[in-house]
Amino acid sequence: MAKIYLSPALHGSDNPTLCPQKCSENTHCGQYMDIVEKRLKALGFEVKRGGPATGTAAMYKRVEESNAWGADLHYVAHTNAGGGRYSMTMCWNDSVNKKAANVLHKHRKTVPTTHKVVTNKDLYEIRATVAVCLYDELIFHDHAGDCEWFHKNMAAMAEDTVRAMCELHGVPYAEPEEEKPEEKKVTSATLYKEPLYVSSTAKTAAGTKSGTAYLWSEEIVNGRVRITTDVKYVGVAGMVTGWVNAKAFSNSSQAVVSPKAGQQVKLTLCPLYISSTATKRSGLKSGTYYLYDGKKVNGRYRITNSKANVGKAVTGWIDAKYVK
Repeated sequence: MAKIYLSPALHGSDNPTLCPQKCSENTHCGQYMDIVEKRLKALGFEVKRGGPATGTAAMYKRVEESNAWGADLHYVAHTNAGGGRYSMTMCWNDSVNKKAANVLHKHRKTVPTTHKVVTNKDLYEIRATVAVCLYDELIFHDHAGDCEWFHKNMAAMAEDTVRAMCELHGVPYAEPEEEKPEEKKVTSATLYKEPLYVSSTAKTAAGTKSGTAYLWSEEIVNGRVRITTDVKYVGVAGMVTGWVNAKAFSNSSQAVVSPKAGQQVKLTLCPLYISSTATKRSGLKSGTYYLYDGKKVNGRYRITNSKANVGKAVTGWIDAKYVK
């Protein structure tokens, strides 16, 4: 199987960006390459990735590793600056390298502006690698709109790259497997003037409950269970209506529900990430948030900070285990 060497940006002095979340060139190029690497391995490619060295040391080390390994393709991913608005793949000026660059150009269908192929004889990774070298400047990170587009469409752009690499090396392309959404079983019952208690030990009922109720938790304590009023509140901290006798759910029914856009999630010191592939959190979130679209990607969901922003503005990504 073809050997692909991956070289994401790792500047010694990282470049700031105009991304919607706190970010940098090294950060989002690394996230993009995470996706490329995972997909190439899933399709059977041999993959080696440049190590943690930064700046000039990284550049020399990566070329040395790529050449010693016998890479078939040396792939570099950076983002650009200087006020432009295009995506660009650079390569050595010969027929073999230009042919490879043009295959990538053919698959660059998702970019919001234009994509072009440019030959270059000066960049070290292009002129010193034995393998074909494709050097991507994915977008301009000093253009806020294109930065926002890149973070929302990073996986699609990475997939275009993977398609091109499959074509270049005669490897059958297969679409990534769709992740199944998280599912949870929800138990409901119709109550009629059922005594409602404030705790599992209260001796006197605080009132009664009629209508549809949902088990907040399956746990039975002192013969009682916690209930809530809506399926979206099941398991959500602070959304317990009260306690009822467990026997009230003797004729209950169960349904399987999946996360959906607009679902409320209550968070307490929940790690927040700037993408589905980020390895380092950008911060911690507490409070009430909403699922942006209900789609799970790489084990994470996008959230937003208000119902009005569902499907419109992303606050960040959280691990699926926090969506209850």
